Amino acid sequence: MGLAALFAACENNENEGPEGPEPREQVGRTVLVYIVGDNGVSELSSLFKVNFSDMKAGMEEVDYSKCNLVVYSEMVNDVPHLISLKQKNGKVVADTLFTYDEQNPLDKEVMASVISQTVSYFPADSYGFVFLSHSSSWVPASNNANSRSIGYYRRTQMNIPDFRVECPVEADGILKFERCPLFSAFPKPLKFILFDSCNMQSVEVAYELRDCAEYFIGSPTEIPGPGAPYKAVVPEMFTETNLATNIAEAYYGYYEKSYTGVAPVSNE
Repeated sequence: MGLAALFAACENNENEGPEGPEPREQVGRTVLVYIVGDNGVSELSSLFKVNFSDMKAGMEEVDYSKCNLVVYSEMVNDVPHLISLKQKNGKVVADTLFTYDEQNPLDKEVMASVISQTVSYFPADSYGFVFLSHSSSWVPASNNANSRSIGYYRRTQMNIPDFRVECPVEADGILKFERCPLFSAFPKPLKFILFDSCNMQSVEVAYELRDCAEYFIGSPTEIPGPGAPYKAVVPEMFTETNLATNIAEAYYGYYEKSYTGVAPVSNE
């Protein structure tokens, strides 16, 4: 089954939000995980809990002094949060930095604002972006959950070209607006975009986002329902040599070891 982003919010007792978040000093890399999870169904909410726990476990394997893992969590029956997975007193904790009113995470202005906020509070030499949700690639969005687009929020979807926004550009003293990548909210092109989402490894998507990132990692077909094995994938997001290959092999290798030749019948 494809990953339909049927997740529930992380448990409140894991969030240790500071009263007033302070920007962190610049590190080697910041990765923003952007989860669009509210499509009105919560039966498979345990999938997100596993994903989130695996992210925390993965952060135990990295040098926190050199990296940030930030999660924008938009889930069923919960308002959105911006969460930092950080090491504190010898363990990884989830600090809820910001809690937002209900907002459509697939709105271009919302996504750009979350990216800008992440960059402001977690500056880095390089950046990565992970997108978790239901997706169907490049064919225009519709009210049908099986249409080809990215994300699924309460019967709302995002067209791939919507990853571009109107940006002010000044030339010869004249201010004009040009179509710029939404990811221009990052101060430099991304090191990678990982689409933990179905059907996103297509030439149409790669072409549309060609100036946004050095590497695109994803699947040309459906992905396994549980999504990425983040305990293995997270440490690879902060490597330098063979970065994209490291991430892809950690993702694929987990399922390769589990595959018995028999098609699975559930998301277990």
